Amino acid sequence: VDLAERYLADMYGPLNSSPAIPKDAVNLAALRKSVGVLAGVPVLSRPSCAMAPGLAQSMAEMAKTGTVTPEHVIQNKPFLAFWGNEFQDGLDSFAQAYQGYFDPG
Repeated sequence: VDLAERYLADMYGPLNSSPAIPKDAVNLAALRKSVGVLAGVPVLSRPSCAMAPGLAQSMAEMAKTGTVTPEHVIQNKPFLAFWGNEFQDGLDSFAQAYQGYFDPG
């Protein structure tokens, strides 16, 4: 793990994040509803961390480079869902990438 973390830091810079920023409960409920509509089932959310916009771009690029283990190939896809305060554009972009991944034609 240490070797992988050093490699990522060398390639993309420090990957520090900060504690999750408290969100507006109404905005969070709207986000959960939108994600649930995309997923077809209700979803829960668990804030984990916040990152600077520049770091978010690096993380999006890293996600495109592959997975760590064979199990990750099944569970993870080569793109992430990112959004700021206005989440609908990020979710729409994610949904388009996800659909394109499974239906490239």
